[in-house]
Amino acid sequence: MKKNLSKLIAITMAFGFIISPLWLPIQAQAANESGIYLNDTRFLTCLHGQTDNGKEIVIALYEKNGSDDIAYINDGAGHVYTSYVVQDAYRMDIGACQQYTFGGTLIYDFFTVNGTPCLIAGDGTIYACEYLDSYTVSQIMNYD
Repeated sequence: MKKNLSKLIAITMAFGFIISPLWLPIQAQAANESGIYLNDTRFLTCLHGQTDNGKEIVIALYEKNGSDDIAYINDGAGHVYTSYVVQDAYRMDIGACQQYTFGGTLIYDFFTVNGTPCLIAGDGTIYACEYLDSYTVSQIMNYD
């Protein structure tokens, strides 16, 4: 009798484990937003910058054939996917640089100092940067 009861309990438990996923609620996973904006793009480069007081920024650039190029910008408080334009520029304080205009309004100038890539924002904030690869950028995007 005790053996039969143990077998019955084991069968009931096994049946419960098999059937239980059918009545448990299904949790949908949010789609990674990058898939919407970065479909059919090619990764160009990414800079992770930090100021002396610890403020950070990540700017990743992507090329898209037949359309506006796309940038991913994360300032630690939020992120955005937007178009960008690059042009050569000259600043009195740093000399020749490349000017990146994001979304038609946000401007960062790119330059190097002793081999270190740097960005300077329109408000004068300077970021000392390092390059990130596409895998690292994708991991950052997954946290958004």
